[in-house]
Amino acid sequence: MSDREYQMQRNLCRWIDVHYPWAYYRSDLGGIRLNMGQAVKTKNIQKYRGHPDFVIFEQSNGFPALFLELKDKETDVFLKRGGLPKANAIHLIEQVAMILMLRKKGYAADLVIGVEQAQVMASNYLYWPEVFKPQEHYTDNIKRILSEATDEQVRQAQLEHPVVFDYVKIGDAQ
Repeated sequence: MSDREYQMQRNLCRWIDVHYPWAYYRSDLGGIRLNMGQAVKTKNIQKYRGHPDFVIFEQSNGFPALFLELKDKETDVFLKRGGLPKANAIHLIEQVAMILMLRKKGYAADLVIGVEQAQVMASNYLYWPEVFKPQEHYTDNIKRILSEATDEQVRQAQLEHPVVFDYVKIGDAQ
């Protein structure tokens, strides 16, 4: 995990502690650099890759929890000229598939870019539960990932991750 991603998660945690001190959350440090032994052990106890970084374990408007995939900057997700970074494309597609799976299972879930989007999402979920509709908040990030993914990137992700095969189809948002 890069230092700026850690700082983003830390800032979000502190913000929630100040504004919603009663809210129980968990921040996943899955991107932290591990030695080979630790990496193997961690992989062996995970069902799937691409699980969201942050979870608020509070019920709101019929949702048992809010899952957020956190991205620090838009350039972590999208190339300036369009498309997804080759090094991250498969992983981004896997993360979108996990969000879609969690939504289908009845959870609120989304991908947010920047601490401000994360704060808005958390605030809407915790403070305005009667109007919170996760499918209407920042889904343009998910739609954009799917629309900018190439068919080859989706095929590769489908081969490598069963959730992608079940939840992301070639041409989904194009």
